[in-house]
Amino acid sequence: MSKEMFSQKTKPIEGSWMSIQWNDSRHLYWNSVTAQYTDKQWEAAVKEVADIGMKYLIILAVGIGGKAFYRSRLLEKWEIACSDPLGVILRAAEKYGIRVFVSAEWHGDWPTLEELNEPARVKNRLAMMEEVAHLYGDYPAFYGWYFPTEGYIDPLFPESCMEYLRTTSSEARRLTGKRPLLFAPYYTCKARDHNALAKQIAGMDIDIIAWQDEVGCQRQTPEQSKRAFEVLRKAHDKAGRAALWADVETFDWETPEINSQKTPLVPASWDRLYKQLEAVSPFVDVITVYQYQGLMSQPYSSAPAGRSDAVNLYLDYHNWLQEAHPSRVKARYSFQKT
Repeated sequence: MSKEMFSQKTKPIEGSWMSIQWNDSRHLYWNSVTAQYTDKQWEAAVKEVADIGMKYLIILAVGIGGKAFYRSRLLEKWEIACSDPLGVILRAAEKYGIRVFVSAEWHGDWPTLEELNEPARVKNRLAMMEEVAHLYGDYPAFYGWYFPTEGYIDPLFPESCMEYLRTTSSEARRLTGKRPLLFAPYYTCKARDHNALAKQIAGMDIDIIAWQDEVGCQRQTPEQSKRAFEVLRKAHDKAGRAALWADVETFDWETPEINSQKTPLVPASWDRLYKQLEAVSPFVDVITVYQYQGLMSQPYSSAPAGRSDAVNLYLDYHNWLQEAHPSRVKARYSFQKT
């Protein structure tokens, strides 16, 4: 790798999504493993992201399909080894200096954007948020909320998405005050009119928008991502609100059938991931990834997840980070890739 690849102009990864469980084949290579995690392994999983210099974890879901990943009285418990993974993650995050965005979903199945505002779904969502805030709101690592039902622009947000954000933001403010609210929309590839988009952003009670770079989903190349984020930067600056983060996709697909719930996610190549980081760096405040878990894995981890090539991607990123941002690395490795 050439010296310019070590430029500090390319920002490091500062946060990642984390899934306790997911209910389709995209997480095939780590779902069964994380289902058996002990409390100590969930703590180790949090420590790993701290060791590689990250500051944030974003919990994908606190439940799905009518089952919860926390100590709920509203829903039955998902059958996993750890009795309270959300609580363990929050306690470990406090120990290792990680800030956690806790998901506001899902009480039932993952809804379409059109189903978001059905009265029963809204009632159940707000009840779940209230329960989560009651149980975990005093945990110091509970930094903010993540609204995980993905909105999109085409080229602007539909009204159904704006209504969802208004309802959910209002409840989050009631429950936890000024804690940051994060939203991660897609169709970034359709960012065109920064003026019209700025008006929508200005009307949102959202603190952070982590736009998906869509390179893993193959909707755009890193170079196209760069152009899209330039538009988004202009929109955010004009709106005068909402920090602009990137949600960089660390995954590829195991088979040619991409963007399918039936196709397992596998690690992207480091060459592609570096180009993604480089593309968004000039325009964003923070880079996060979807995701570390299952796609990057510390060598000899006590909480392994994903295929063996997850270690390879970890080491490639780790080696670059040691050169470009050495102060961010807390655990140093010199193992050879498999």
